[in-house]
Amino acid sequence: MARIIAPDGCTGIDVRTELGKTTYNGRMFDTDNARHVRMLKAQGAFVGSTGGIPKAAGYWCGDCSRTSFFVRCGKCGRHNPRET
Repeated sequence: MARIIAPDGCTGIDVRTELGKTTYNGRMFDTDNARHVRMLKAQGAFVGSTGGIPKAAGYWCGDCSRTSFFVRCGKCGRHNPRET
């Protein structure tokens, strides 16, 4: 399944099918039809990142001022027990 992002200012895209058309409304939509993905990309849409955005606050290291997702700092090795 691909997450498709519409171009700026676009709130819906129509894709022609054998039986008429399929309408994708909104700024983001999911589709698992490879033909639709190709047609949407041809109209200016693009595939969204599968990595996403981390939502965890992490642990801040007072020694090297680095934020990590782990209690032990990966740069200097300091133990940082409190989450930011």
